Amino acid sequence: MGCENYSRLVREYETIMSEITSGVSRGSAVHCPATADAVNDFLRTGDVHRVTADGLTEFRHPDTVRFNTRPLAEIAHGIENCQHRVVRAVRTAEQMSQGGLTQHHYFVLFRYNSELYVADAFGEPILTTNVSGYLSTLVADSLQLASRNYDIEEVDPLAGDI
Repeated sequence: MGCENYSRLVREYETIMSEITSGVSRGSAVHCPATADAVNDFLRTGDVHRVTADGLTEFRHPDTVRFNTRPLAEIAHGIENCQHRVVRAVRTAEQMSQGGLTQHHYFVLFRYNSELYVADAFGEPILTTNVSGYLSTLVADSLQLASRNYDIEEVDPLAGDI
């Protein structure tokens, strides 16, 4: 794979994110884990997977996905050039009630040309090397690093899939 998918994401972020999120209702909180998964898949394979969250869809993490709380410096130090990890921000009950926020928020950290990037597809897609600035706007109590096999499954709660 090399660095081609990372280079492509940096060069074509708006186009790639537009393709990934074209099936998502803006403001739909449920698409956050799915878009992080789609960015994760793109960086691994180069394939763009369109997220189809419609506000009713929910997501389930297979039992193989684990999250471990880590400080940002440790997470960043563990990401080498042309590597990435999915990160889950965890919010307290107070943070959720004050901001009308969900308990978790998912984004991708990756390193390309020795720069650490944040790729966040929720709402208006963000791609930035200003990781500290991004985190200062993200209301969260702690960060959790997803296991390398991060993957989610889309489920329909109305069909009894959960």
